[in-house]
Amino acid sequence: MVTLRGPPSLHSRFSHIIMIVVILVLFIHTIRMANQQQQQRVKGPLLKDAEMIPEGTTSPEELYLSRLAHDLGLSTEVSWRTWRIVPSEQSEHWPSLTKVNLDFEGVAPNIVNPGMGEHMDLYARKRMELPVPVSPLLGKTDASDFLFGVSTTYARLRDRDYAMIKAWSRWLTDGHHHSNGASLVVVLNQARAGELNEIDEMLQATGIDCWVTTTEEPMSMARRYFELSRILKTFAANLAANGQDKRWFGLVEDDVFFPSLSHLRDRLFSYNTDGRYYIGLPSEQLDWETQGNTITTYGGGAILLTRTAISEVPNLPCFQTKKSSSSSFFQSKRWDELLYDCLLEHTDMDMHVLPGFFSPNDEPSESETDSYETGLQPLLLRRYTERHLLNINKAHLVTSVCGESCFMQRYLFKDNWVLVNGVSLTRYPDGVQVSQRPGPSLEKRTLEDHDGDSDETHDEVLVEEEELAEQAPEEEEEKKKKKKKPKMSRRVIVDDDLNSVDRAELLWTGRKDVWRLVDSAMAKDRAVWQAYVKRANRNDPSSDQRDSVIVLIWEHAKAMV
Repeated sequence: MVTLRGPPSLHSRFSHIIMIVVILVLFIHTIRMANQQQQQRVKGPLLKDAEMIPEGTTSPEELYLSRLAHDLGLSTEVSWRTWRIVPSEQSEHWPSLTKVNLDFEGVAPNIVNPGMGEHMDLYARKRMELPVPVSPLLGKTDASDFLFGVSTTYARLRDRDYAMIKAWSRWLTDGHHHSNGASLVVVLNQARAGELNEIDEMLQATGIDCWVTTTEEPMSMARRYFELSRILKTFAANLAANGQDKRWFGLVEDDVFFPSLSHLRDRLFSYNTDGRYYIGLPSEQLDWETQGNTITTYGGGAILLTRTAISEVPNLPCFQTKKSSSSSFFQSKRWDELLYDCLLEHTDMDMHVLPGFFSPNDEPSESETDSYETGLQPLLLRRYTERHLLNINKAHLVTSVCGESCFMQRYLFKDNWVLVNGVSLTRYPDGVQVSQRPGPSLEKRTLEDHDGDSDETHDEVLVEEEELAEQAPEEEEEKKKKKKKPKMSRRVIVDDDLNSVDRAELLWTGRKDVWRLVDSAMAKDRAVWQAYVKRANRNDPSSDQRDSVIVLIWEHAKAMV
């Protein structure tokens, strides 16, 4: 209790002042708390995948292991191994495989009990330097040429703590709640007003330059993407009026992820954006369809069009059907298949294809390697969660240290360990061999590289083919026995230059032990910690019953100074 002394009038005036001050303080505090709650509700969930390594009295390694043990339910005893890695930019060329002249097992594992909490004596002291391609760090890319459109639902965006919005923020922002120049239009299917506002707030909080709308009546996915093409055309005109000229317009599914928009921009450089181009971006073999002797793709859930091309889509006759029949018409096909059929029937545009991990021109592979582990630079990833069980937000976090092009880069160590950055660590106890995969067959090169040449040049190539056949008749006979590749579907042009692509294939026999990336976090010094885990085989009592954890700490180059 506070007692005030003095004349009654002064007591009264002072009491009023105190009351006013208290009310102002309470008002300001209430506003501040409301803002903090709003920021926590909107921004909080988006920061969890880039969670900082906690601080405490023990080492960061011990704190990190304790968190992993709690989150993953690790075994009582854990095998723990750590490396500190300093990335070193060495060339602009993406290598399919980088050989590292050191033993990964140069650091011996520790057997620890994470339940002890403290005094496990875990310190990551040993460093290695790994070369990475020259590429911008996350957020340093100017992506202002792109306008993307996605159709999805409130439930899908809300699922798993806004996982899709987190993934979009990895390639549509600078990682610090600012746009990287790319714009996004989101069409929600029959969202309520509150749901629409929530998603809009979430997207704005991440820094994504976006516009969110919803359908008012039930629509098939195909119909929604047709309406989306109309919106992109109109939205682009509004942006252009404000000085934002977009050159590429993407219709993409919500589970498509672009690891590097700078890489995508480089792949698109050869196309004249003033022309009419319709480009599909299939990633894996699952994005292609074989029909008899014909192979085709409808784009793999990602289509890019130039301004002239997208302006034609809303006016195509396929989309001008009578209202009574339009519902069944749009439900009869997938959105990308419908667009493909309509463009080919009513325009002279061919579909150009920029393949990702698989091209129908590839020679058959003998390896059983997962497509994410082939060493090819990813153009885009599709259905990464269901196909590869990959937490893309954690996997891609390493680009904040080593640049966009170091994600999924593949390294082979001297003792037969292979790192696919952000995906897996694999040990081949019985050895591994490297085989350089060939480009297109000689016959294909004859047709492509010498099209329009003189007869003399063509004859020289044929003579070369005959000489090769004479030198290796058994190999030539074996080739004839192989099943012929299916023909490409009509008016689909695959724009890949396999002769210039470095493709190293890993071949092995015997055992293969795999550690999968399960966690990634950022430390106070902005280093990225990756945790690769191999679970103990609980069904085999004779095997080691310890879970194995390997942590790679990617440091900024200045950490070496």
